Amino acid sequence: MRLDPQGSLPLILRQSDRGENFVLYEDNSMVIFACDRNLSVSNQCEHWFMDGTFSICPKDYYQLFTVHGMFSDQIVLLVYGLFIGKDTNDYDNFFQQLLLKYDYEPESILVDFESATLKSTKSIFPDAIQI
Repeated sequence: MRLDPQGSLPLILRQSDRGENFVLYEDNSMVIFACDRNLSVSNQCEHWFMDGTFSICPKDYYQLFTVHGMFSDQIVLLVYGLFIGKDTNDYDNFFQQLLLKYDYEPESILVDFESATLKSTKSIFPDAIQI
């Protein structure tokens, strides 16, 4: 991913195909991509599925983290996050940014066996069943 001369993401990555703002949050440790429509859908999803991948990240990032949800009997991709790290603080910051938009209360959360992700989801969403 190439930044513009001012060090920002180019416009093509800042907007969805519908012209909606696609960058929910960015700082020097992460960028969170989600449009308002997806955030609204994620608020309606009782079951969330999360995973991170390390092999297809843009240069300067360590991990691509995704949140999917069950909506109308389909699994849909809701939120993307590019992280420079993968510790509990990174995940806490990611989820706290989502909670600024909606008071999410997923019924269940399926995550891989990454201990930092598990620790964070248990802390941020204590009532959700961890699968």
